Amino acid sequence: MANTGLSLGGVRFSDWELPERIPFGGRHHVAVHRMIGGKRVVDALGPDPRPLSWSGRFRGANALSRARSLDTMRASGRQVSCTYMGLHYLVVVTNVNFDAERPYEVPYTVTCEVVQDSAQSVISSVISGLGALMSGDLATATGIITGAVGTAAVSTVSSAVAAAGDLSMPTSTTLAALSSSVSTASSTLASRQVALDAAVVDGGAAGTDPAVLASWLTSTASSVAEEVSVLDAKSYVDRSGVNISLQGQ
Repeated sequence: MANTGLSLGGVRFSDWELPERIPFGGRHHVAVHRMIGGKRVVDALGPDPRPLSWSGRFRGANALSRARSLDTMRASGRQVSCTYMGLHYLVVVTNVNFDAERPYEVPYTVTCEVVQDSAQSVISSVISGLGALMSGDLATATGIITGAVGTAAVSTVSSAVAAAGDLSMPTSTTLAALSSSVSTASSTLASRQVALDAAVVDGGAAGTDPAVLASWLTSTASSVAEEVSVLDAKSYVDRSGVNISLQGQ
């Protein structure tokens, strides 16, 4: 999970706070009717996503305050967003456990019940609100992205949406142009993510000159931060593509 980004509500996790893995998936809830003679009728009632649960460790001077922010989410029962690896969920924090070792060393485990999986939810308002949906996603992507390459890619899609004008009843030509713009931006962001990942290499060997090591640490931190922003922004750009596809159906 080191370079994938993880946020829950207003808490963005980093370093030791990040888990090695987060499970997702679930089952589809069905009603099975068993008839005489062995015939079965299965009614599909809808997806039933499994809870999201992971563990990590808050470290440093603000470890306890960050732990308390998670506990506040649990106590409030409000719905919050959870994003990682380009996945987007609306969740309720149902369980948080801490095993505080020191005020600056607080291991944690959090469990969230999924209210909505954005990747699988059909956005019913897409027919009449494509422009608003895309503008909202791209505005979020713009606020997240760092680095010249990613910023230019997101900006290109935003310009294409602005140039398309009223999207309440877009033509097939307009949808094709927007889809092409989104596809190009998504490919650019994916390539940038690969390049940044390759840039995060081991440069901290024993005996390394301190000045060289400091330069490597600065460069690595910058690459990791930009890669996280690229992954997060790409998820919003890709969701714009999903909404275009839904509009064209």
